[in-house]
Amino acid sequence: MSRETVVSELIRAQARGLKMPGLARVFENLARQAREEKWAFEDYLQEVLSAEQTSRAESAIKQPYPRRALP
Repeated sequence: MSRETVVSELIRAQARGLKMPGLARVFENLARQAREEKWAFEDYLQEVLSAEQTSRAESAIKQPYPRRALP
């Protein structure tokens, strides 16, 4: 198993442990794009965090509000 594969699996597991599924879904493609386009680390980080934030917002929209019984 290559170092890149091991690191990717570790990042995916850490993202799941931190409950960051958006980051887990996009980090590899964004990392590839960042390498090809020579992004600064901060630009890559901003993109993966933005993807996670978008994922959470979309998830919140899908979650129904809990119904409360009237007193």
